[in-house]
Parts: sequence; structure tokens; C-alpha cells
Amino acid sequence: MRKELQEQLKNKYPEFFTNTPAEVPFTEMGFECGDGWFQLLFELCDALKSMGLERSVDQIKSMGGGLKFYVVDEETLEDKFMGMIIEGERASFKVCEICGNAGLQQVSLHDITTLCPKHFEIQSKIEEHEKT
Repeated sequence: MRKELQEQLKNKYPEFFTNTPAEVPFTEMGFECGDGWFQLLFELCDALKSMGLERSVDQIKSMGGGLKFYVVDEETLEDKFMGMIIEGERASFKVCEICGNAGLQQVSLHDITTLCPKHFEIQSKIEEHEKT
């Protein structure tokens, strides 16, 4: 995700992103996903904040074509928060990670991603070029 989008999220939700312990992946890696999921993350953070979540983010990444959103001490997280996180993660399987338009899970040479038709075509051309 572009730095300016990351900064927007960090500035809007400092309670999730500024007090992150040094040993968690988010501190070193930041947002490990594409710009297309910015709005999804914005809405998820907004919902979690309005519900009263008081945890730092452990990791945010793309995995298997979907968003993974982990918080510190997740194993003790209340069901209402976990349910909201799962809902946000599920929604990511229908949103292009690159542009935010409607997308579908796509299997490529390197990974499983969620892409719109336009970005799937671009990705396919890149992979075809890599084969040669």
C-alpha cells in the first residue's frame, strides 16, 4: 500500500497503529497489501473503533487472495470484535486488491490474488512474459 494511504489510516486510527509493540510484524512491515483494500481497511478500523476496540494491530497482509487483519493478543479478543474482523476479511475476497473495484479470486503462477478483470488481464500478460 502506498505510504500516503498508510499515513491516512495511521493518522485516523492512532489507537491501532501508533502504540504497536516493537516485536510485532506490523512495526517492521507496515501494511502488506495493495491500495485497493484501503477503503475496506478504513471501514473495518472505523467499525472496530466505534465498537470500542483497544488493541494495537499485530499484522495486516494479503494472504491467499484475502485480507488478514491481526491484533495483539488476538486469542483473548471478544467475539464481537473477532466477528467484525472476519467480516472484513471475507469482504476482501470480492474487492480487487490493486484498485478496489469488484474482483474475484485468481490463481497465478506465484500466488492467489483477488483482482478485477482489468488487473487480472495485466497480471496474466506479465506472467506470460515471465515464462518466455
